[in-house]
Amino acid sequence: MKKIITHGHCSARYKWPTWPDFLHLYEQEQTVSMKQYINLGKPGISNENIARDIVKSVLKFKDISHVYVMWGAPHRHDSMIDSKQEIENTKETWSMWDPDFEWTVTYNKNSHNKQTIKIDSLKTLESILYTQLFLNKHNIDYTMMIYDTRTLPLIQTKPYMEISKQLDWTKFKLYKDIYGLRDFTEDLYPEHLHEKNNTSDTHLHPLPYAHYKWVKDIMFKSDIEVPMPMFGELKNWKSNEHKKNDWMSDAKVVRQWENIDA
Repeated sequence: MKKIITHGHCSARYKWPTWPDFLHLYEQEQTVSMKQYINLGKPGISNENIARDIVKSVLKFKDISHVYVMWGAPHRHDSMIDSKQEIENTKETWSMWDPDFEWTVTYNKNSHNKQTIKIDSLKTLESILYTQLFLNKHNIDYTMMIYDTRTLPLIQTKPYMEISKQLDWTKFKLYKDIYGLRDFTEDLYPEHLHEKNNTSDTHLHPLPYAHYKWVKDIMFKSDIEVPMPMFGELKNWKSNEHKKNDWMSDAKVVRQWENIDA
């Protein structure tokens, strides 16, 4: 069975349905073959580790027909410890043992430093280029996206511009050529951004309806709407949202991914 692999940070796996959950509705329009969808998104993961995870998934899983990835903010940094350890989660970070790399990794470490913006953004471009070259080498089709304009800021340094020229921009699905999912939501569906003053989410994450519209209108440019019961549930998610104790409750499911049959 062909596999569809998805990667990203919290935009790909959160405490409500995200864009990978809607791919099957439109992927099946383009093929009659059955596919297995494997979402390997990890909340808080850095772009460097997204690239590393994509390489790992390609080497691990057979019969991959397509890889979808949404890159996040470049300031995220992860830390790795070369041993198996139990690290207590904080409000913003979480850790797991990765048996493939044989290290314990802590996700969602932030480094908000204006002095490193150019360096972090350059590292994101390097991660994207590295990923494209690797996927091309293995003849795997792929689609890339960004979460918002922070992912690929318009930096005019020579190294940034030169690496940017090396990317295959035809592989990107963007809103108005330069914008990502959150920009798309803020512009067209601001009522489907979780309020900043809601204590369960301080990051203005797009709600499920915005993720669905992103897949339908940006990724596949489809005229087909989901059936009315699902459409109504997505449209009204703001009022009937299923809350959990914290966003890491879903993230911990990552421990089960290692048991997926390759």
